[in-house]
Amino acid sequence: MFRKILLSIMTIVVVFTLLPQVEAQAAGFSDVKNYKEEINFLSGKGIITGYEDGSFKPASNVTRLQAVTMILREKGITDFTAADPGFTDLKIGNHGYDKVAKAVELGIISGKTNKNGTKYFDASAPLTRGQMAKILVEGYNLQKTVSVRFKDVPESSGFKRYISILATENITTGYLDDTFRPNNKLTREHFAVFMARLLNDDFKIEKIPNPQPKPEPTPEPTPEEPYNDNVSVTEQAVLDFTNAERVKAGLKPLQFDAALQNSAKQKSADMATNNYFSHTSPTYGSPFDQMRAHGVTYRSAGENIAKGYRNAEAVVTAWMNSPGHRRNILNDSFTHIGIGYDGNGHYWTQQFIGK
Repeated sequence: MFRKILLSIMTIVVVFTLLPQVEAQAAGFSDVKNYKEEINFLSGKGIITGYEDGSFKPASNVTRLQAVTMILREKGITDFTAADPGFTDLKIGNHGYDKVAKAVELGIISGKTNKNGTKYFDASAPLTRGQMAKILVEGYNLQKTVSVRFKDVPESSGFKRYISILATENITTGYLDDTFRPNNKLTREHFAVFMARLLNDDFKIEKIPNPQPKPEPTPEPTPEEPYNDNVSVTEQAVLDFTNAERVKAGLKPLQFDAALQNSAKQKSADMATNNYFSHTSPTYGSPFDQMRAHGVTYRSAGENIAKGYRNAEAVVTAWMNSPGHRRNILNDSFTHIGIGYDGNGHYWTQQFIGK
């Protein structure tokens, strides 16, 4: 009975819009689903070019050489004359030698040293999150820093200073469980997100002006667990506008929930891919079926969806002007949220739960 009532409510609170639909595929890349705005931004500047088959391979690991190449492109470096950096695994004439040598000369990278004291670069190795922090800070001479605590980045870590600088600059926020995971490999799409935030403040994750309560402890993370760096700037903006409305109403701000975030992003992508607009997915069923499939448990739950709105402020305004959507946003039993946005048709999803 409870489920049927919720589904009825979900049907009532759907937002329709007559705004024209716009296809928003990232720079012609055939396989980009997430972070289209960030990837389009970098592609438009010639910083990323993708592969010959028209793909970007967003989920593939970004290599150390690829990261260096993107930074040099952004800096407009065309003269690669530089002294031999002395790496044992990269000699004159090898692929990428000139770029690596120039990056060393510019102070962007310094390479690795093995236990025998031998210097090498390891060009095809995946870039880690800690290494990413270091090359962005060194490459762009970022200085502003306060000590930002991540549970897995001790003061003794060689990456501590670099990670703190990126966090201070709102280029990274880490995972939802207050870890940074500096040794994790970085994907191409996530490196693009960090680069876009570095180069354009519009992509940065802004702090919500009203302090939020400390998140509840999360279980031991799995490799698939989403994290704050996995929240697009558009989705973060939806949370900011949503929580601003809740604070005005005297309610506590909502917190991102990792599994629910996965569910909401999946719902928006599913609507865009399968060209439908409904709370009931032909692929995943009802919002509650979908939440359960992602391991989400709750005492209360709800969903808002919208289509066609071009930015976060517009869609939250529309939801607030709709009584049903407004009730979901201002429901004092809801404590956590997942937000999904897909630019192909501008599909928006808010999934709410009360724990």
